[in-house]
Amino acid sequence: MARQLRLEYAGAIYRVMSWGGRQEAISLDDEDRRQFLKTRRKGDPLKMELAAEIRKQTSMTMAWIAKELNAGAPNSVWNAMRRWRSGV
Repeated sequence: MARQLRLEYAGAIYRVMSWGGRQEAISLDDEDRRQFLKTRRKGDPLKMELAAEIRKQTSMTMAWIAKELNAGAPNSVWNAMRRWRSGV
């Protein structure tokens, strides 16, 4: 039996099921990315993984990372990243 069709409508939020292959963009633009990140809670593991990668691969400050990921205060992000890395 086939799965029912997904209901689609303007303004709906859909969960990303797979990441873009071949380095393809997975968001339409910066606003699309910001809207997605706003739907995630501040200590979400996805946000912590993104924060850790940004910190590792760039010279961006924790304040910038926290602001761009809509993740709370820089110190909170730093502490949450440390907890995420240690698996606590």
